[in-house]
Amino acid sequence: MSALVEAVEAQVGSEALVTECRKENTTVLLDGVPTPSAVVDLDSSTLGLSQRRRCDYLFVVDAPDAGWVAVIELKSRTFRAEGVVGQLQGGAELAEEWLPEAVSLNFRPVLVHRLPTFSMRRRTELDKWQIQFRGSRVKVQTLPSGARLMAVFDPRSDEEGVGDGRD
Repeated sequence: MSALVEAVEAQVGSEALVTECRKENTTVLLDGVPTPSAVVDLDSSTLGLSQRRRCDYLFVVDAPDAGWVAVIELKSRTFRAEGVVGQLQGGAELAEEWLPEAVSLNFRPVLVHRLPTFSMRRRTELDKWQIQFRGSRVKVQTLPSGARLMAVFDPRSDEEGVGDGRD
């Protein structure tokens, strides 16, 4: 096990750890996720976060050069960009609290959606907002439901429509 994954597990306990990211009819695939890794269901009642704004999941991978962290919000219907950004920002703040400061991290805020089309207008609206994490501001990446999460960490990904408004 890694220091990064251990730190998350120590904060949340095993009851909040899950093996899939699925809400209602929306899912993101964890195929090809390196180990060690952890996925935290931020809606788990064991975390006591019901009064705190947050996204659905926190994803952490310990990698040799820098850890990978994603905050993930799943939407099965229409949504307002401002609301999604607030939820992702809440997840980013939890990640900052729980993850060791000395570890270098690759951070991705991710919106997974079931919309039949993701218009350029919606992409532009989302791009007005950025998620703050460890002093940096990061644009929200988007994935269609059923896509592989690892696509947001791989710049060579051939995943259709990752983050660019084509999805």
